[in-house]
Amino acid sequence: MRTRLMVVLCFLSLTSIVRMYLSQSLYGDVSEAMVLPTSIETAVDGLYSFGRITSSSTSMTKRLPTLDELTAFDASSYDCPPGLEAFPNLVVHNNNASSSATPTTTTATAPTSRIPRIVHMTSKTRCVNPETAAHVRRWHLAGHVLYFHDDAAVFRLLEHASTNGHELVRNLSRIVTCLSAGAALSDVWRLVVLWYYGGIYTDLDNAPGPEYHAGFVPSGADSFFLVEELGTMSQFYLAATKFHPAVLQMLIDCVRQMHRPQDHVMVNNPAKRTGPGAVKRGMIAFQRAVGDTESNGYLDEGVYAGGIASETLANDLPWFGVGNDPSLYPTLADLTNRTVTVRGSKLEAQQRIYIHRNGLGAKAKRLAYAQSNMTHFLDMRKKYPRNNIVSCQQHSHRMATLVHTSASWYYQTPLSQRIARYEYNATDQHYYDPHTHERMETWSESEWQ
Repeated sequence: MRTRLMVVLCFLSLTSIVRMYLSQSLYGDVSEAMVLPTSIETAVDGLYSFGRITSSSTSMTKRLPTLDELTAFDASSYDCPPGLEAFPNLVVHNNNASSSATPTTTTATAPTSRIPRIVHMTSKTRCVNPETAAHVRRWHLAGHVLYFHDDAAVFRLLEHASTNGHELVRNLSRIVTCLSAGAALSDVWRLVVLWYYGGIYTDLDNAPGPEYHAGFVPSGADSFFLVEELGTMSQFYLAATKFHPAVLQMLIDCVRQMHRPQDHVMVNNPAKRTGPGAVKRGMIAFQRAVGDTESNGYLDEGVYAGGIASETLANDLPWFGVGNDPSLYPTLADLTNRTVTVRGSKLEAQQRIYIHRNGLGAKAKRLAYAQSNMTHFLDMRKKYPRNNIVSCQQHSHRMATLVHTSASWYYQTPLSQRIARYEYNATDQHYYDPHTHERMETWSESEWQ
C-alpha cells in the first residue's frame, strides 16, 4: 500500500512540474517559446489518464507553435518532381533595400514597427519551379523575414485554431472541413495566421509594384489594407498586428457565410463567401462596433476606428471571458479602440503602382498551378454539378460524428483528411464519399435546422 502511494505521489509531482513548465514556458512570444519533447508531453498526458488521475482544468490548451515549428519541413525528404525545388523560409533579415532585385541575406535588424515585418505566403506545396522561386524572393524585403506555408503548415494552424481548448470562432471547427477549394482554404487561413502572429500576407502571384518598398507599411499602423479596383479593401494583400479585431470580424463573417444550408460544399464560391466579400462585411462590422452605421465597405484612403461589438463577444467567441491565458487570447481592451489604415485609390489599383496582382504572369501562374496540382475555384463549378448537393452543414455534421466513430474510415483522422472530397456519379446523379463509398442524400429542410 505504501509503495503504491509513493508511485502515485511521484506521478503527481512529475506531472505538476511538467504542467507548470507547459503553462509558464510554452506560452511565450513566438520567437522565444521553448519546445517540450513530444514524448514527454505524451507521457504526461498518459500519467493523467493512468489510474484516473485528473487535471484541475477541463481542457489543457496547447502552446501555439512558433512560425519555425509551424512551417518546419525536411528538405532532404521533401519530394519534389524533377525541375522543381522545395522553397525554404527566408528567415534571416534581408538588408537589400531593392524590392525587385534578388536579395542577399544578412543579420540586419528589422525596423521598429507595430505590424511585424513578417511576410506570409502560401501554396499547396513548397515545390516550385525556378521562375516562381525568383518571383517569391522579391518579397524578401529589407528588414523582413518570409515564411512560405504549404498545405501541411496551413492545416496545422487551422487544427490549432479549431480544436485547441476553445474554437477561435464558434463553428470554425465545422466549416474548416468544408473548405474544398484551395482559394477558400487560403482565405480563411490568411486571417488566422495574421490573428495569431501578425505580419503581412500577400497572394502568391502578387509582385511588389514600383512604389512598394521595405518601409511601405507605416510603422505606426495597427492594420493596413489597400484600395482595390472595385473600391473595397484589398484581400489579396493585407497586414495587421496580432489579435486585431478587424481580422477577427472578417473571420467571423467567413464562418457565418460558409455554414449555410443551401450552398454546395464542393463549390465554395470564395469571392462572395470567404474572400473580398468577407473582408468588406467584416470591415463594416468592425466600424459598426463603435457606432459608425454609415459605412458600406467602400472606403477612401484614411484611418478608420472600430472594434468588436458586445453581442459578437458573447455569441461568436467561445473563449472570451473564461479566464484564458492573455498571451493566447486577447482581453476586452485588445479588441476595442483599434484602427485600420487604408491606402490608395481605384485608379492607383488599376495602375498597379503598389501591387502588381499578376506579377507572376498568366503563363507562369498556369504552369505553377499545374505543377502544384491546384484547381482554380471557377473550374470546380464544371466538375461538380448542383444535382443532389451536399451542404456544408451536412458535411460538417457528418464529419463531427464520424471522427468519433471507431468503425468509420474517418475515426480520429487529421483535419486534412476530413475536408470535403465528394465525387459525382453522372449515372445516378448523386455524390459519393470516395473513402466510405457512401451515397449521399441531400438533407431535407427539416434536417438543416
